[in-house]
Amino acid sequence: DSETTYLRPAQMPLMTLACTALDQNDSEDTQTKVLSYLPTDTVCFWTDPMEDRVLARKQEDAWGKVHEVCTEHFFDGIEPAKAFGVNEGLLLSRRNSSAAGLPHPPQILELAERFVR
Repeated sequence: DSETTYLRPAQMPLMTLACTALDQNDSEDTQTKVLSYLPTDTVCFWTDPMEDRVLARKQEDAWGKVHEVCTEHFFDGIEPAKAFGVNEGLLLSRRNSSAAGLPHPPQILELAERFVR
């Protein structure tokens, strides 16, 4: 496992690719499109530990630090919204409106927009 104590973006090829694409393309359309993924970001949809303890533990191991770092360093201590379990995740991700996805606190959306732009 390439991650021990800290996240290492240089060893995450998709993260590197995404950041490079953002850095080299400053069009507002691209930035808006990237921000539109925040409400449905996979790392915010967690399994219910009562449904699948093994997957819940793997998600915590893989995504717990991501949430911790984002909360501490990017979101001024505000935690992003999370959906737990199949039912909650499906309801939030399948709403028929532009508001589909997780209801992140408005401050997180503003900070994410400031970071991307």
